Amino acid sequence: MSGSMVSSTRRGAVALLLAVAVAGCSSAKATPIIVYITPTPAPTQAATPTPEPTPAATPTPVATSTATAAAASASPSASPSSSPSSTLTPGPSLAPVPSMTPGPPTACTGSSDPVHGADYIAFWTSSATVLPFSVYCGVVPGGWFFNGSVYTQPNRGHLGAKYSYKTTSGPSVVIDEGGDASKFTTVTLGATLGSAIFGDLPGTLYAGASGGFVLQVAPGTARAYQAIGTGVTQATFVSIADGLMKVAKP
Repeated sequence: MSGSMVSSTRRGAVALLLAVAVAGCSSAKATPIIVYITPTPAPTQAATPTPEPTPAATPTPVATSTATAAAASASPSASPSSSPSSTLTPGPSLAPVPSMTPGPPTACTGSSDPVHGADYIAFWTSSATVLPFSVYCGVVPGGWFFNGSVYTQPNRGHLGAKYSYKTTSGPSVVIDEGGDASKFTTVTLGATLGSAIFGDLPGTLYAGASGGFVLQVAPGTARAYQAIGTGVTQATFVSIADGLMKVAKP
């Protein structure tokens, strides 16, 4: 066999190998992966359970389908102003009443979003399952939307969520739940305005020292709850806090 034929044969074999390699690479498709990361709790001495606060009024949750600012078009039942109300109204004294019946994660605001709804439902289902306290989600009026959340398990656990009006930088209500006080949103309290309800839990309503409103239930305990309203009227803030829904455990 001549040298030119050998060379031609070798070139053909190399070309075939390259074609196979390229074909193999082009056939592989990236698969999206959703990862849930749950931190490993550090060994701690078992804490003495703290009784859950006495529940109060039973609201009727109404799910909304707004999960993004762009999707929000309706006006809330009580439209917030661009800054907190300058008039501070003392809240009523509240008598404890039976707890609300927990609702499904599908009733939480954002669960019907066509893009992220399944992820939101999975988040509330998971948090209600693993956290050692009752988990509450927002069922907010039209124009408001679910603007992010996170939960952690160590140190008696914590869950945080934010709801915003129209845009991510607009009026907001931020909620914190659980026993890990280090994860709670820092706030300076102003005047005491009386009582208000966090879902079905009676708490103390304050004016924020820098504006807005704060509602606290059993602060510093293993089952503490807090809501902070910024850029909203007192009536809107109290209504949203009252409408929080206890999420059923699977």
